[in-house]
Amino acid sequence: MPRRSRPDAPIDDNIGASGEKGNPRPHGASRSARGSPRVALRDGRSTLHIRGPFLRAIMSLHVPNAIHMPRLLLRRWHPDDAPLLQAVLDANGAHLRPWIPAHVAESAPLPALAERLAGYRDDFDAGRTWLYAILAPDATRLLGGVGLYPRTAAARVAADVADRVEIGYWLAADATGAGHATEAARAMLDVARTLPGLGRVEIRCDARNAPSMAVPRRLGFHPERTEPVAGAPDAALVIWTRDAGAAPAQREPPEPRVGDG
Repeated sequence: MPRRSRPDAPIDDNIGASGEKGNPRPHGASRSARGSPRVALRDGRSTLHIRGPFLRAIMSLHVPNAIHMPRLLLRRWHPDDAPLLQAVLDANGAHLRPWIPAHVAESAPLPALAERLAGYRDDFDAGRTWLYAILAPDATRLLGGVGLYPRTAAARVAADVADRVEIGYWLAADATGAGHATEAARAMLDVARTLPGLGRVEIRCDARNAPSMAVPRRLGFHPERTEPVAGAPDAALVIWTRDAGAAPAQREPPEPRVGDG
């Protein structure tokens, strides 16, 4: 059973608990006149509306530092992960570059990678994005990365002005075909269901990437629309969506060697 943990207060419980089934916005969450999410805290006598950095801090309380599963460990990135990341990126450049941004796929000297990972850590702490390394359970092998990106329909934005969250993922070539991307994305979906004010979840896939396209389909997402892919006039980005408050798709055993990105 997956469990989540935080260094300052270890937790050993399921990560999927959230609001009422079918309710895309948890109780107490509303939207301001300007369109940015806000959370109302009520003590029976007064109402306090929270937005901006305070709302991001509240959201981050719902996001675990690590998620332990039987086959995977999802753990927030740390600068000390630079050697593991460098080895994977050095070996997988051709595999990754067609599908994920260059600033994620490109390798670099260890000091530069450590600085990149420090940025991931700082964004995690600030509630801007929540990015994880996908590791073997003993944390000795890096398999890929997964994360949550607050956004609107138009762009990735700060969490306090987002109305949805995007799940992104990538895997090393030798980690594909075993269901790992689906497992990691499902764990992110469970976390997304607990975030106040974010009523929708998206996964964005290049239609040419059949393994990646299989992941949202397995998790109960539905293709909502397509967008052009920059620099590829014959390609399309498929936007898969689902309600954050809906129950996760039923777990199925992994399908060996059947597209898992």
